[in-house]
Amino acid sequence: ALMADVVEVDSVDYDENFFDIGGNSILALTLISRLKERSGVELQLIDIVYGPTAKNMARLISGGGKDSA
Repeated sequence: ALMADVVEVDSVDYDENFFDIGGNSILALTLISRLKERSGVELQLIDIVYGPTAKNMARLISGGGKDSA
């Protein structure tokens, strides 16, 4: 839902690519900021570039970030 809000679409499938649905590097930084506010986990831009799906971001967040993945 957060990804959909950032790119201003109605919904995003769990395995949909952030960049394919209208995301860009600036919106990715916005997403990172909002994810940190909600989860306390700070992802890096490279995390979204190499894993641009909600599924991957959820995995990183639940693992505490890329160091635990």
